[in-house]
Amino acid sequence: MTRRQYGSGWLIERKGGGWGIRWREEEITPDGTVKRVLRYEALERMSRRAAANVLAARVSAAQQSKGPLRSRVRFDTLAAEWQRTVMPMYKTSTQKNHRHITVKHLVPRFGQLAVGDVTTQAIQRYIAQLNQDGYAPKTIAHIHDVLSAILRTGVKWGHLKKTLLVVWTFRRCGRSSQNGR
Repeated sequence: MTRRQYGSGWLIERKGGGWGIRWREEEITPDGTVKRVLRYEALERMSRRAAANVLAARVSAAQQSKGPLRSRVRFDTLAAEWQRTVMPMYKTSTQKNHRHITVKHLVPRFGQLAVGDVTTQAIQRYIAQLNQDGYAPKTIAHIHDVLSAILRTGVKWGHLKKTLLVVWTFRRCGRSSQNGR
């Protein structure tokens, strides 16, 4: 019996049919350290070769990345750290407004999500919801600016690969403007 190559992952045949795959990848823990974690994904019914190809793609992505693929840091943790370390550099009145937006709007909406799970679609849905709720374009733009500042900091700290800055269009009274400005 030949041994599988180190770092190649596991292909597991499930009892009910189908395949499961296991592989290791790096992720950032909430305290900021990088840790190798074991991942599992249940695959649908497919041939062994197709399942092996899916596993090879996951292992390849994990090995070729220059840094951790995921961050387990939740948005509320990132926002709190941003308030402690970045926000003191702003003027007092800006701090007050940013803190209000973070506590009232952003943490209730995205707080329980891992930073990596805050997607462009989720941000766009939130902006659309604010628009439907009757918020002024300038208010929506300000909320978007604070969210963008937090996510940019997440990129700088290594929790995200890229910023999820959404260019949104606001339509009201027949006028259209980019980013509410």
